[in-house]
Amino acid sequence: VPPAAAPQPTYQPAAQPPAQPPKKKTGLIIAIVVAVLLLCCCGSSIAGYLVYKNAKDKADEALTDLTNDLDSDTSWNDLTSGEEITDSDSGPATGTGWEDFYPTEYDSSVWVATEQFHDQVLLEAASVLYPDFTVYESLVRYSDEYTTDLVLGRAYLNDDANVDIAFYLEVENDEAYNSGWTNDPSTDADYMDSGAASNGREYFWDIEQLVPLMGGISDPAITDLLSQVASDFPGSVIFLLETDGSTAYVEFTTWGAYPDYSEGFTADYSYDGSDWVLDSASEW
Repeated sequence: VPPAAAPQPTYQPAAQPPAQPPKKKTGLIIAIVVAVLLLCCCGSSIAGYLVYKNAKDKADEALTDLTNDLDSDTSWNDLTSGEEITDSDSGPATGTGWEDFYPTEYDSSVWVATEQFHDQVLLEAASVLYPDFTVYESLVRYSDEYTTDLVLGRAYLNDDANVDIAFYLEVENDEAYNSGWTNDPSTDADYMDSGAASNGREYFWDIEQLVPLMGGISDPAITDLLSQVASDFPGSVIFLLETDGSTAYVEFTTWGAYPDYSEGFTADYSYDGSDWVLDSASEW
């Protein structure tokens, strides 16, 4: 900041000088003025240095804190990868490839939001098929060629909200419903079963997916297995589960990749008497 302009001197008549002016007064005054100026300069320099040092110390401290935070949460490569990094992107199964698993998301022009009748069927069916789960997300792919729309459901385990499953239903579409079409059970595929919702829509479900969960989980070890998978592979949705009590086979992917079944993981677990242990996992 430039110094303020010095006030302009106002002219005043000179006082009558004494007959004999004091000797050496002028030199003393000049010396005092110079000393005062030097003190002011030194004081300003010291004050400026202290301000600068304080600001630099704070900046260095902030940079250190930021570096420590980055080191503990992620890496510089993560920040420049173009992918969103969250605490759920890696788990105890680090090294299986899950931490780098970013599959192609579903086509939002094909898989769209469900209608009210889809959701009504989905909720009723899920309350019977998977009563220990709560549905909280759904998608549908409409069909002009068949009598059913393909409806996908995503649900979390009531005892552990970190556990997600995904399943599908074939739900009678508008064209079939309005035409009075009725399913002939004898023509059902071997892996499908059928029912009817309270809104009159018929639906079909896969009797081979998530079998240990159908009708309610009676074995607490199954709940422990689901929680272990969710812990090992955070952000996963399980869509197939087989177990004989001592070993288990699981298939899972992300919700965004589930509609197309294009990419996912398989994992094998074994039960050691108290915990489920991950034996192997691979991407497909």
